[in-house]
Amino acid sequence: MIERMRFYAQALISALENNQTPTICLNEFVSSVRDAWIKFEQGQITVEISQLPRAMYMFVVEELPQVVENPLEKEKIIRELKLFLNTIDLILQPKETN
Repeated sequence: MIERMRFYAQALISALENNQTPTICLNEFVSSVRDAWIKFEQGQITVEISQLPRAMYMFVVEELPQVVENPLEKEKIIRELKLFLNTIDLILQPKETN
């Protein structure tokens, strides 16, 4: 689940950096974050700081789709997506359980 989320975040960054249409990558990224959120709520994903996932979820599900197609926001979105990935890897350090 976490790897899927990382993969689609990277794919979205790549699409934006290469001026490609980000719709498919965005949809897959949002879907992977929703799935991870469900597993987090069910206790199947644990993190170091439990308050951050909600804010990250809201960013991806509610804010990102509103601005991703805006070319004026492209650089900001790329920075925020990279921050999202760094936050997962360096701060949250998620672990999946069964």
